[in-house]
Amino acid sequence: MPQHGIGYGIGRYLKEYFKKEEDSKTAILFNYIGQVDHEFNNRLFSYNHAATGRETHEENEMYCLFEMNFLVLSGRLQMELSFNETAHEPALVSDFIDRYFGTLRSMLHYLKELQEVQLSHSDFKLANLDEHDMKTLFG
Repeated sequence: MPQHGIGYGIGRYLKEYFKKEEDSKTAILFNYIGQVDHEFNNRLFSYNHAATGRETHEENEMYCLFEMNFLVLSGRLQMELSFNETAHEPALVSDFIDRYFGTLRSMLHYLKELQEVQLSHSDFKLANLDEHDMKTLFG
C-alpha cells in the first residue's frame, strides 16, 4: 500500500488536532524498527516488558510533537508513543490514540476481508517496478 497506506495524507486528517507550531516542529515522527523476534529472543538477549524509566534526559527537547515507534515482536505489533506532556491535553492524546488505532483496525479488517491478493511495487523491490509496471504486469 505504498503512497496509499497508513502515512498517506495523514496530515490532512490530523489538522484539527495539531496546529503547526512557530518553530516548525514535525507533527508526527513514525519509526518502524522492524520484526525483532530473532534479535531480542536468542541465547544472548531476551525482551522484557518491564518499565525501565525515561529513555532520554528530561531536559532533551523533542523535535516533533509526537513520536511513534513500532516493532513486531512475537507476531504482534507493539507501539510506543512519546509526546510533550506539557504541550498536549490528556484528552487530546487519548482521542488521538483511540482514532489512530480505530482507523488501523478498520484498515486491517478491510484487508483481511479482501478475497484477492493485493500487491504493490514495494513487494518487488529488487525488480525496481513502479506503479505503471505493476498495472502492466498484474492488471
